[in-house]
Amino acid sequence: MAEKTIHPQKPEKLDRYGIKQLVSVTIYLLLELLILFIAAGRIDWTAAWVYMGLRFTVFILIGMWMARTHPEIINARGRPPKERIKSWDKVFAAVYAPLLFIAPLVAGLDAGRFGWSTMPLSLQVVGFALLIPAFTTVHFLFWREKLA
Repeated sequence: MAEKTIHPQKPEKLDRYGIKQLVSVTIYLLLELLILFIAAGRIDWTAAWVYMGLRFTVFILIGMWMARTHPEIINARGRPPKERIKSWDKVFAAVYAPLLFIAPLVAGLDAGRFGWSTMPLSLQVVGFALLIPAFTTVHFLFWREKLA
C-alpha cells in the first residue's frame, strides 16, 4: 500500500495587491504628515511629531507582523472593490474618505497655527497613550474579520 504524503500548503506571500496596499497606506501617512505641518505653518510642533511617529511606528510594526503572518489580509485590502459592496458602504466611504484629509488640516490650523483650543500636557500624554490601543484595535479587527 502506497503511503500518502501530505504537502502542507505554501503560505501565501504579499502579491502585487498587497504591495499596492502597503504603498497606498505609506503615501496616505506621508500626505497626512504634509497636510498637518503645512496647515500648522511650522515644523517645530512636538505633539504632531509624536503623533505621526506613533502612526508610522504602529503601521510599520503591525504591517511587518501582518505581512509575515497574514499576507492574505493585506493582499485582500489592496484588491479592487467587488461589485457586491453594499450601497451603505459606498455612502460611508464617500463621507469618511474626505475626513481623512480634513482632520489633519483642522488639527494643523487649530493646534499648530491659530491655537483655537488648548490641551493640557497631561491630557495630551493620556491621549497619546490611548492612541496605541486605538490603532492596534483597528488592525486586530481586520485580522479577526479574516478569521471569521
